[in-house]
Amino acid sequence: MAAVDDCPEVACAPEADFDLDFAHVMESKLREDASCLSGEALLKRAGLPICIMLKNSEQKVLFFSKKKEMAIFEEMSDGEIEDNAPWTKFMLQYYGCDGSTPLVAISVRGENKSYLLTCKSDKELQFKDSDFPDKIEDGDNNILFWLNIVVGRKKLEFKSFLYPEHYLACEENKLVLKEELDSEEASTTFTYMTCKRKENC
Repeated sequence: MAAVDDCPEVACAPEADFDLDFAHVMESKLREDASCLSGEALLKRAGLPICIMLKNSEQKVLFFSKKKEMAIFEEMSDGEIEDNAPWTKFMLQYYGCDGSTPLVAISVRGENKSYLLTCKSDKELQFKDSDFPDKIEDGDNNILFWLNIVVGRKKLEFKSFLYPEHYLACEENKLVLKEELDSEEASTTFTYMTCKRKENC
């Protein structure tokens, strides 16, 4: 079995294109070497962040309210999405590569600050003033989510790494962490759009 140190450096999210589904286009030898997708390699920053916009099942746009320091869903036209940038544009940072369900952290960047999404001990969400760490240390795993990509449908789910069976969800037009129930699947599934290449998110 290969040790973590034997694993090649992997750039999971290519800078050239904003491809969230990078795991399916990785070199086959990297996909097949499962030992390189565990341990320390899993918790290291991989590639550059990807900028996305998210909508809930009612096509409301996820928007970070700096005043409330929370994410809410609002009805917006394309023009309003642009007018409210950068607060409508969220960054996904990959950590390691783990097949079709990679680990990501989520933040939103203002002019001078980055706000990192975390899961608190009471299963509440909080945005803290912080940037993506290069490596996940003890106590940092509350920023990680398993990213489930619905191939061909432009839809995503985010499962909490810290709280198994809990997902990011839309509830009363707020971004919350909740236990997934079959009858509430729509609340945990989001439509995504990648930012245009010319945009500096």
